[in-house]
Order: sequence, then C-alpha cells, then structure tokens
Amino acid sequence: MTAAVPSEASLVLSADEAEWQRIIDAIEPSVREAVALVVKDHAADSVELFYTTLRQHPDAAPFLSNELVDTRLHAALITWLTSLFSVAAPDLIALVTTQKRIGLVHARIRVPIQAVMHGARLLKGELRHLLFDRIPSKEDLSKAIDYVENMMDMASETMSRGFVGDLEKEI
Repeated sequence: MTAAVPSEASLVLSADEAEWQRIIDAIEPSVREAVALVVKDHAADSVELFYTTLRQHPDAAPFLSNELVDTRLHAALITWLTSLFSVAAPDLIALVTTQKRIGLVHARIRVPIQAVMHGARLLKGELRHLLFDRIPSKEDLSKAIDYVENMMDMASETMSRGFVGDLEKEI
C-alpha cells in the first residue's frame, strides 16, 4: 500500500487556506450554488437586519453610526457575504487575507470581539432561516446549513486570529 502523496497545491497552502479548502471541497457544487442564490437574493435584507440588531447591542452600538453604516459598512458586508458564498469556489489566498484584514480593522478601532461574534451568530441564524424556506430536500438542507456554519465559523476564526495578533503587538 502506497501512502498518498500531497498535491503540489496542498504543499503551498497555509493552515487557514487548507482548512478553507477542506470546507469547500466537502460541499457539492449544487448545494454551494443553492446557498449562493439564497445569499444573493437576501443579502441586502440580511445585512439590514444585522445592522438594525447590532445598533441595539451595547457592545456594538458605539461603533455603528447611521452614517457609517449607510455609507460604507452596509455595502461592504453585502460584498463580503456574496463573495464568501459565491457560486464559484473563492480564491483561498484572497479569502484568508480578507478575513485577517477585517480582524485587524476591528482590533484597531477596538470593536469588542463579542460584538463581532454576536454579529456572526445573527448572520448564521438568518441564513439558516432562509435556507429552510428555499431548500426542500432535508439532505441538501443539512449540507447547506453545515456549509454556511463552517464558512462563517472559519471566517470568524480567521478574523479573530487577525484581531488577537494586532492586540498582542501592543503588549
């Protein structure tokens, strides 16, 4: 029995990129497409719910002026969601780089990590709810929910790594 030899591509992936790759490889293209369509169709409403709720959260509200949300954050979050859940598999290097950059920005402006995690939980819950309405097959629904939660959790984990790394520089 011969041991499997890692592909050349897997040898150059960072740990984060390899983990993303495992998540993406585990999802059937048809399920990824169904999730992408749900996100595309409902991104604006989901983001509106996200910011409406976070504006009432005591840890997040100080960072979310109406002007900032309306002029920059709303569109940026829609772009983030639709790129995270695109029909085509995302570019791994760009995906990891984006999450780390977001974590650094959150750290620099001192957004409490619990507010970020609360926001991620809101988005996961909203996407889960939308998937129940759009995916009739229980098997595909289960796969879609697993995919969404893994992608969101991995994004949060990668952001947190950037967040904590930036804070540790000051110690």
